[in-house]
Amino acid sequence: MWINPTFEKANSLQNWASLKKKHTDITMLPSLQIKLAQELKIGAIARSSFDYNEVKYCKFTAKIASFLNANEPYYASCNNCYKKVNFIGTIPTCSDCRGEKLLYEDRFRLILDVFANNEHCTVTLFEATKYLTGCNITTYKQSISEKKNPPLS
Repeated sequence: MWINPTFEKANSLQNWASLKKKHTDITMLPSLQIKLAQELKIGAIARSSFDYNEVKYCKFTAKIASFLNANEPYYASCNNCYKKVNFIGTIPTCSDCRGEKLLYEDRFRLILDVFANNEHCTVTLFEATKYLTGCNITTYKQSISEKKNPPLS
C-alpha cells in the first residue's frame, strides 16, 4: 500500500502505528494469545499450585466482591524500586534506596476481594487498575480532588 507522505491522516496513522510498537500494552496483546492462556481456578492461585516459571499468561473467571482500599487506590512509589515511600514531615524516604534526592510518583494499587463458586482470594492490581478506572493516576487524582473541592458557582 502506498501512503502519500503529505496526507495528514496518513501521517497520524503512521505516528499511531509507531507509538503502538513502542508502548506494548495488555490491550494490544493478540486475542489468540489471550484465548490460549491457561485457565486457572482461584483456589489454585491462592494455593500457588502452578509453576510461575511455566505460565506466561493465565486467566480466571471471578466476580469482584469488594474493593478493599476503595478510598485510596494509589500510593507514593519510589521511582527506583517501586516500594512505598514514607514521609518524615515533608521529606520522602524509601527504606530500600535511602537516596539523598528521592524521586517518587503516585502509582495505582487496588486491592480486590474476588470470588468464584465457594473460592475466594485477594488480588492486587497495579498498572492494570487503569483499565477498571478508565483513566491514568493523574486524571483519577484530579477527579477526586474536584469532588472534594467543587468549584464555586
